[in-house]
Amino acid sequence: MSEKDGYGIGGHELRPMEKRGRATLPSRETSKLPVQHGKGYDLVIVYPWELFKETSPKHPYLELWLESDYDKAIKEFFEFKNPGKGYDSSDKTHLAWHSKMCGAKTEIKVDENNRLTFSAEHQKYARLEGRVVFHGDGSHFEVWNPDVYDACQEQLVQEGIYDNMIT
Repeated sequence: MSEKDGYGIGGHELRPMEKRGRATLPSRETSKLPVQHGKGYDLVIVYPWELFKETSPKHPYLELWLESDYDKAIKEFFEFKNPGKGYDSSDKTHLAWHSKMCGAKTEIKVDENNRLTFSAEHQKYARLEGRVVFHGDGSHFEVWNPDVYDACQEQLVQEGIYDNMIT
């Protein structure tokens, strides 16, 4: 697997969330991350919809990244937008996007037992309560309210998004 493929984090898993907002990451997936296991480590949590100025999205979720991987994704975004040149600090649009992408992340601590605690703000934004879905997306996790996740998946099915995918 190349670095571009991520760590092979895949599938989804339903996990309980304590009233304080604490949940445990799936260990079979986090074991793929290049971190020192048995010790605490940091991830960054990202509000993806906020990047698109949608403060009340229909299907809100959060993303969990290793900070170095999120920074790499930002770099790849600018390389895609500006092939061969990447980020251009003299371009006002680039400055605005870079600021927005960097501002959309906050640090979240993962303890030695792979537990993390979502802030009240995170819980409210993604409608997290009681249970959460950790959905692996190659190099990062998406964190969903189970009902919102199911509704989003159903919408994708109804829109025919999966029709041409190989099963």
